[in-house]
Amino acid sequence: MYRLLLLCLIIVYFGSGCNRAKFEAGDNSPFTSPISMQNLKVNLEFLASDELEGRDTGSKGLDLAALYLKSEMKKGNIGYLDELGGYYQEFDLQFTQFVDTTQIRLIDKDGRPIVSFQYYYDFIGSSRYYPPLDTTVNLVFAGYGIEAEEYNYNDYDSLEVDGKIVLVMPGEPESEDSSFFDGRKDTRYSSLYSKAATAKRKGALGIILASKSEGKYGWDKMVEWVGKGSFKLIDDQDTSQIKRHRLPSAVIKTSTLDSFLVRENYSLAMIDELTDQGKPVPKFEFTAKVDVNWQFKTDSLVRTKNVVGFIAGQDPKLKEEYVAICCHYDHVGEASNGIYYGADDNASGTVAVLEVAKAVAFNKGIKRSVLFIFHTAEEKGLLGSRYFVANSKTREKIVALINLDMVGRGPADSIYNIGADALSKEFSELVEEANNESVNLVFDYRFNDINHPERLYYRSDHYSYAKYDIPSVFFFDYMTEDYHKITDTADKINYAKLARITELSYQILVKTANRPDRPALNKIANK
Repeated sequence: MYRLLLLCLIIVYFGSGCNRAKFEAGDNSPFTSPISMQNLKVNLEFLASDELEGRDTGSKGLDLAALYLKSEMKKGNIGYLDELGGYYQEFDLQFTQFVDTTQIRLIDKDGRPIVSFQYYYDFIGSSRYYPPLDTTVNLVFAGYGIEAEEYNYNDYDSLEVDGKIVLVMPGEPESEDSSFFDGRKDTRYSSLYSKAATAKRKGALGIILASKSEGKYGWDKMVEWVGKGSFKLIDDQDTSQIKRHRLPSAVIKTSTLDSFLVRENYSLAMIDELTDQGKPVPKFEFTAKVDVNWQFKTDSLVRTKNVVGFIAGQDPKLKEEYVAICCHYDHVGEASNGIYYGADDNASGTVAVLEVAKAVAFNKGIKRSVLFIFHTAEEKGLLGSRYFVANSKTREKIVALINLDMVGRGPADSIYNIGADALSKEFSELVEEANNESVNLVFDYRFNDINHPERLYYRSDHYSYAKYDIPSVFFFDYMTEDYHKITDTADKINYAKLARITELSYQILVKTANRPDRPALNKIANK
């Protein structure tokens, strides 16, 4: 109780202090709005502090972050949506976790067990994207599990996998020729999502993938994160492409692959030798059948909340339309090795949205209304943003959206611009103009292709809005060295860069809010 009271006092102290510094900093700001680098720093250091314990969904730390955002907006004269009746949009998530008896077995033609694989020790699975599976069927080794017409490559050309489970290798074919699967760079075909989508299209009941991330994170760390379970929206109405491609999936240790191959004509060493020589990966149906029982516990609910601020527009007609700026304020919490502070991911975007909100309130006179949306549970599958767009009456009023997710690291003078032209070339041009007229950052469009193998267009909260034809821009710094590590700390943030991104976001918002017409959609929207 003492600790909670202390944290509440910290919120009040920082809140009043930040508010005062905000308006004193305006005259000396290098920007046309009163954006304060000091405010950004103070707010971020609090959100990424020990006391907030990594802001995991459903945690006390995330609740304190929500209270902090609410307090700051109240002090900054930022209101809330009448339909919500306050700053919070609260809802329940269903907690989901594999049961300990989840298993995979190989059995012979007479049903006798050959080898059994133990959950956690030999394999893991994410329960986020697929239903339970309990069956005994044929097992097919499908190489990399890739069908790519543009490369004249098809691992399924000699296989029949309908009603079976496929086992596939990680990655994709490599070569020195950049015209073939981009040489040694990964394409979109290397992802589990792509492999599962292909297997489902071919009629497979499930997919088992040899681990690709084991070398990067370590098997024990992968097991720890999967052991924390996942969350689902209750009565999820999502009909997106991602949901349509969900398929029961498991990931096995690389070394476990040898145990699968124990009665076949190939070993893992033989397959590795073939790939090293640039020869085709073998494809065949196992002599054994596979018996799988993948079941989940779904008997508990977790209460969480989006935090939403609102400022009404001043134009009698245009105020019925909204411009939105958003971020996610959650992170991934704690683990055995410490607190995952999430300073860049995404305390950086959170404090930027908060600072933009205060600048709009301070300068006044904006024509359209503005939404400031702090989403929860982005790290759990964009759940907060998906809930907002599905359950808020304001969705159809939103003319454009700015999404800030990781904007405080990387090169000081550039930022990745993703998705601005996917739905509206006009909005993309507006974003460029706002940048040229203000902070002059270099826009890097490397990840802007919606078919880029890393699929960043689909991996942050703007996508929940883009599915409803809302033009959106996603700013992102692609920090990799500390991504989802305990080393993503506040001392590594480039606050000068963060201030420039905040100013840019403010200028885009004002420019969009004050234009006579909403940004026109492309004739053919790409989603």
